Amino acid sequence: MAKSLRSKSKRTFRALKRTGDGSTKGVYANAEAARIDRLNLKLMNIKGKRRAEEEAVKLEEEGEKEAESGTIPTANESSQPDDDVMEVEIVEGNPKKVSTGGPRNSRREQWKASKGMKKHAKSGTVFGGGRGGGRRKNRR
Repeated sequence: MAKSLRSKSKRTFRALKRTGDGSTKGVYANAEAARIDRLNLKLMNIKGKRRAEEEAVKLEEEGEKEAESGTIPTANESSQPDDDVMEVEIVEGNPKKVSTGGPRNSRREQWKASKGMKKHAKSGTVFGGGRGGGRRKNRR
């Protein structure tokens, strides 16, 4: 049973890799921590870009308000986004709708249409019997 995944030696070594031997982290724990750090860095970059875009939009809006009213807002009046508040992206206008209509042809039907053939074969047979024409196949 030494090659089996149920063997005690394999189980103990995997547990050590997962949790570590007490003084150090396990191999899997190190890899997991590195992965979490990479994802955190990526999310922080995305959040920083969004903040920069939002600040640019707010500055433009404030510039438009200044031009209309002729006043300059102070630092206390300008609103800063809170770090504790979850940011929700709102899509302006109507989202692009996906068309669900149109032909639902199979690949075979598309090929036949490109060759100038009819999509479906004519129903019925030459003999007019429809389904089950000809000699009976069941035994008596």
